[in-house]
Amino acid sequence: MASQFNGGSGVFFYREASDLERALRNDPSPRARALATEAKRIAVLFEDWQKLRDNAELKAEAIRQLFALNRAVLEYTGAASSPSSRVRPASIDNDDDE
Repeated sequence: MASQFNGGSGVFFYREASDLERALRNDPSPRARALATEAKRIAVLFEDWQKLRDNAELKAEAIRQLFALNRAVLEYTGAASSPSSRVRPASIDNDDDE
Protein backbone atom coordinates (compact mmCIF):
# COMPACT_ATOMS: atom_id res chain seq x y z
CA MET A 1 0.00 0.00 0.00
CA ALA A 2 2.88 2.40 0.69
CA SER A 3 3.82 2.46 -3.01
CA GLN A 4 0.71 4.49 -3.86
CA PHE A 5 2.19 7.42 -1.90
CA ASN A 6 5.59 7.48 -3.60
CA GLY A 7 6.75 10.14 -6.00
CA GLY A 8 5.55 13.72 -6.15
CA SER A 9 2.14 13.16 -4.61
CA GLY A 10 3.08 15.14 -1.51
CA VAL A 11 3.87 18.17 -3.66
CA PHE A 12 0.54 17.83 -5.47
CA PHE A 13 -1.45 17.61 -2.24
CA TYR A 14 0.53 20.49 -0.72
CA ARG A 15 -0.37 22.67 -3.72
CA GLU A 16 -4.02 21.74 -3.47
CA ALA A 17 -4.18 22.68 0.22
CA SER A 18 -2.24 25.89 -0.43
CA ASP A 19 -4.55 26.80 -3.32
CA LEU A 20 -7.59 26.39 -1.07
CA GLU A 21 -5.99 28.60 1.57
CA ARG A 22 -5.21 31.31 -1.01
CA ALA A 23 -8.74 31.16 -2.41
CA LEU A 24 -10.17 31.84 1.06
CA ARG A 25 -7.59 34.19 2.53
CA ASN A 26 -9.33 37.46 1.57
CA ASP A 27 -12.79 36.38 2.69
CA PRO A 28 -13.36 38.00 6.10
CA SER A 29 -16.14 35.67 7.25
CA PRO A 30 -15.44 33.48 10.29
CA ARG A 31 -16.21 30.33 8.27
CA ALA A 32 -13.76 31.26 5.51
CA ARG A 33 -11.08 32.10 8.07
CA ALA A 34 -11.60 28.74 9.77
CA LEU A 35 -11.40 26.90 6.45
CA ALA A 36 -8.27 28.84 5.45
CA THR A 37 -6.65 27.99 8.78
CA GLU A 38 -7.49 24.32 8.25
CA ALA A 39 -6.06 24.45 4.74
CA LYS A 40 -2.82 25.91 6.09
CA ARG A 41 -2.66 23.18 8.76
CA ILE A 42 -3.16 20.47 6.15
CA ALA A 43 -0.54 22.03 3.85
CA VAL A 44 1.98 21.65 6.69
CA LEU A 45 1.19 17.93 6.81
CA PHE A 46 2.19 17.65 3.16
CA GLU A 47 5.33 19.74 3.68
CA ASP A 48 6.46 16.91 5.96
CA TRP A 49 5.35 14.23 3.48
CA GLN A 50 8.81 12.62 3.09
CA LYS A 51 9.10 12.18 6.86
CA LEU A 52 5.98 10.00 6.68
CA ARG A 53 7.18 7.86 3.78
CA ASP A 54 6.91 4.64 5.77
CA ASN A 55 3.58 5.45 7.39
CA ALA A 56 0.88 4.85 4.78
CA GLU A 57 -1.88 5.13 7.37
CA LEU A 58 -0.89 8.68 8.38
CA LYS A 59 -0.58 9.65 4.72
CA ALA A 60 -4.02 8.26 3.95
CA GLU A 61 -5.47 10.23 6.88
CA ALA A 62 -3.86 13.43 5.60
CA ILE A 63 -5.39 12.84 2.16
CA ARG A 64 -8.82 12.19 3.73
CA GLN A 65 -8.50 15.49 5.63
CA LEU A 66 -7.67 17.34 2.40
CA PHE A 67 -10.66 15.82 0.61
CA ALA A 68 -12.97 16.71 3.51
CA LEU A 69 -11.63 20.26 3.47
CA ASN A 70 -12.16 20.49 -0.27
CA ARG A 71 -15.79 19.40 0.16
CA ALA A 72 -16.29 21.94 2.96
CA VAL A 73 -14.85 24.73 0.81
CA LEU A 74 -17.07 23.76 -2.11
CA GLU A 75 -20.12 23.76 0.17
CA TYR A 76 -19.12 27.12 1.64
CA THR A 77 -18.65 28.76 -1.73
CA GLY A 78 -21.86 27.28 -3.09
CA ALA A 79 -19.98 25.44 -5.79
CA ALA A 80 -22.01 22.29 -5.25
CA SER A 81 -25.10 24.06 -6.58
CA SER A 82 -23.52 26.76 -8.76
CA PRO A 83 -20.73 25.66 -11.11
CA SER A 84 -19.98 29.26 -12.09
CA SER A 85 -18.97 30.12 -8.52
CA ARG A 86 -16.68 27.11 -8.11
CA VAL A 87 -13.36 27.69 -6.38
CA ARG A 88 -10.82 26.11 -8.71
CA PRO A 89 -7.36 25.56 -7.32
CA ALA A 90 -4.69 27.03 -9.58
CA SER A 91 -3.23 23.58 -10.22
CA ILE A 92 -6.36 22.54 -12.12
CA ASP A 93 -6.50 23.61 -15.75
CA ASN A 94 -9.83 25.08 -16.81
CA ASP A 95 -10.37 23.74 -20.33
CA ASP A 96 -13.99 24.96 -20.37
CA ASP A 97 -12.85 28.44 -21.41
CA GLU A 98 -11.43 27.30 -24.74
